[in-house]
Amino acid sequence: MGCHGATHDEEASAKAAAAKANSVAPTIFDKILAKEIPSIIVYEDDKVLAFRDINPQAPVPVLVILKLRDGLTELGKVHLGRT
Repeated sequence: MGCHGATHDEEASAKAAAAKANSVAPTIFDKILAKEIPSIIVYEDDKVLAFRDINPQAPVPVLVILKLRDGLTELGKVHLGRT
């Protein structure tokens, strides 16, 4: 049985998670951005923050996160076309 995109259950789960993301407490990344959690910042500008990973799994242990989540928590509203 081949998998060509998300199943209905996966899609519903993703939509529910996106809807819930708007109403939950700040994430660990929100806390890092707010400087509530210490981190070793390697780059920062008005759009992104890059910091060292405390548990590296890659050769370059730096995480880059967007400062503005505008639209990212509304992924459940996106309608994907089938190919």
